[in-house]
Amino acid sequence: MSETLSRRAVLTGAVRGTLPEEETFDVVVVGSGAAGLAAALEARKAGAEVIVLEKMGSIGGNSVISQGLAAVPGTPQQSEAGIGDNPELMFNDLMKVTKISHPHRIALLTENALATWQWTIDELGVHWSRGVEYDYGHSVRRCVALANQGEGLMTPLAERVSALGVSVRLNTRVTGFLTDDTGRVTGVTALVTDAAGLHPVTIRSWRLPEALARTSRCGRCRAGGSAPASARQPSPEARAK
Repeated sequence: MSETLSRRAVLTGAVRGTLPEEETFDVVVVGSGAAGLAAALEARKAGAEVIVLEKMGSIGGNSVISQGLAAVPGTPQQSEAGIGDNPELMFNDLMKVTKISHPHRIALLTENALATWQWTIDELGVHWSRGVEYDYGHSVRRCVALANQGEGLMTPLAERVSALGVSVRLNTRVTGFLTDDTGRVTGVTALVTDAAGLHPVTIRSWRLPEALARTSRCGRCRAGGSAPASARQPSPEARAK
């Protein structure tokens, strides 16, 4: 069994662990940034046995070194500043500046931004600044900042994941997907790096608890361990053809 996450692990990459040649979990999460750990958290809360695989020697990905800005329409900070905003306005702003996009995914982002932002407060106790800022492409001030940049989100997120008993493996680079006859993903292959060199491993996703399907709110955990290999959703234009 691997060591679990800790506050120190986020900052220094203190977690180390190796994998047997093959293991099985309900849900396999690739990457330990904000999206990966949030997905792992929600899956674990739904009753799944979860493993997070991280190719680097420390957790956090780009999230832990980010500036910690988030564009969120309708925050209390905007209300206090007298700024009117809504998901539709944010959607229109993003559509104006994007070069290649999927409108339905941008809509998913804008419609769930406020609820997800509130989730970081209610679930993780994250602290955000009182003000709102402009960022490129936004017609109003809607960007809120983490009190301690990326660490301000990743540290409490890591602590919450650790408290729930999620397994995390570092120095484990995913190299491929395992699929069944229907094309559904049933696991991954990976290479683990340790003092002795590189070791190939297999991590299988054994089942997707029924309750996990109900965690797909606010975009925090939209795919489980048994997601189809072709899980990319077609755009509305493609579906219309």
